[in-house]
Amino acid sequence: MVVVTKYDRLARSLKDLLEIVDAIQTKGAGFRSLAEDIDTTTPAGRLVFHVFASIAQFERERISERTREGIEAASGAPNDHLNLHRCHWCLLVKSWRRSSKNSRRFWLS
Repeated sequence: MVVVTKYDRLARSLKDLLEIVDAIQTKGAGFRSLAEDIDTTTPAGRLVFHVFASIAQFERERISERTREGIEAASGAPNDHLNLHRCHWCLLVKSWRRSSKNSRRFWLS
């Protein structure tokens, strides 16, 4: 029996994970993940393993997709200090600087 704390730490992709678990099973051993309580020696455990592995792969692909979209959005944006006009902190500072009693103190500090 091969035991891991989390199944998604065993491999970088669903394909690799399935190949590793298949290799473990061809050697006559089972696979068990402690965090997800998955045991591939039972039919229900194999089903849960495949569902969880597919979800983990989906999450990794979505993270990669969002990262690419963020890079594309940042590279296509005008160079105005990374669109700071949309930043909540920048809006707060702008409104604070507009008030007459705080503007002098802001620039002196």
